[in-house]
Amino acid sequence: MEFSISAIYEGNPKLTLALVWHLILRYSHLHEGDMMGVSAEVHCKNWCGKNTDGYVGLENIEKDFLGTWVTGLVLPAIINRSNPELIDYRDLYYNKSPEERFEISFDVS
Repeated sequence: MEFSISAIYEGNPKLTLALVWHLILRYSHLHEGDMMGVSAEVHCKNWCGKNTDGYVGLENIEKDFLGTWVTGLVLPAIINRSNPELIDYRDLYYNKSPEERFEISFDVS
């Protein structure tokens, strides 16, 4: 599956959840029992909330999941949490547009 910046920026829910699922599989160590009784959508939202906790601009990610993704801040926060040397989150937050945030994040990941 190919993830396009425009599809995520426009709030395509299926592609956004697919991207998150891909990130979870790549950066998380899921155990067989981790998803018992929880839908993939709920797991994706919970995982994103956990991995962006404390980042400016992402306080409402679990309540406004797609709206938060459209800001272009979720992916850089996840990348920054995993490896702070790859992305300067504060610079992206204060100095870049949502489109620029997506481009930088996709280039780095």
